[in-house]
Amino acid sequence: MAPPDNLICPAESIFDPALVQEQLRASFEDDAEPNGRAAIVTVLKAAQAKGRDTIATAFTAAPFNARRTVRSYAWLTDCLVCCAVQAAQTFLHPNPNPTTGQRLSVLAVGGSGRGEMAPHSDVDLLFLTPTKI
Repeated sequence: MAPPDNLICPAESIFDPALVQEQLRASFEDDAEPNGRAAIVTVLKAAQAKGRDTIATAFTAAPFNARRTVRSYAWLTDCLVCCAVQAAQTFLHPNPNPTTGQRLSVLAVGGSGRGEMAPHSDVDLLFLTPTKI
C-alpha cells in the first residue's frame, strides 16, 4: 500500500509495513500458542501504540494541522487492518490454493472508509466472503 502524501509526518515514521510483517512472522513462529493469535495481537498493538504516539507528537508540534492528523490516524488504521487480514490469511487460516471466488474482501465503512479517523475511533469493517461462515 502506497502511503499518502498528506499526513502530519512521514508515513514510515507512523507505520513501517515491512517491519511489522517481519515482526508478525517472527512472533508467530516463536509463539507456543497453537493458533498464534496472541502473538499477532501483541505485535499489532505495539505498532498501533507507536503510530499513535508518533501522530500525537507531530500534532502537538503543529496543532493547526488537524486534517493531516485525521488522515494520519486513518492511514495507521488501514495499515493495521491490512496486516491483520494478511496475518489471518497467511498464518491463521491459510488457503493453499484459492480460486478467484474463494477470497476474502474487507471494506472499510464509516469514518475509516472516508479516511477520517479520530485518535480512538472504532473501526467499521465489512467482510465479504464467497460462502456463509
